[in-house]
Amino acid sequence: MEEQIYDYLINNCIGYNNRIKAYKLMKMFNIKDHKTFRAKIQNIRKNKSFKKLVGSEAGKNGGYWIIANKEEYDKTIFHHRARASEMTHTCEILMEKWNTNEKEERV
Repeated sequence: MEEQIYDYLINNCIGYNNRIKAYKLMKMFNIKDHKTFRAKIQNIRKNKSFKKLVGSEAGKNGGYWIIANKEEYDKTIFHHRARASEMTHTCEILMEKWNTNEKEERV
């Protein structure tokens, strides 16, 4: 199914201005949940036989597209790094809370 999704993006979604919402792709390819869909996109991104880069942006105006230029590449990298940074920050908070709770329970 990844190949069909990739082919659709290549043929219909070149460039940020041609992005498509996840729910539309999910409907087209009969994917029932977002977790499965994100896994398909991740597989496309990781598979070196799919040469073109899949860009994405979350939010109301977001979607998926084939990256057409350096600006779109930078936008995607920035988006993913910001999300990764937020996840790292959340992990740090959880670890701090766990350690605090563990110390309090030992007293």
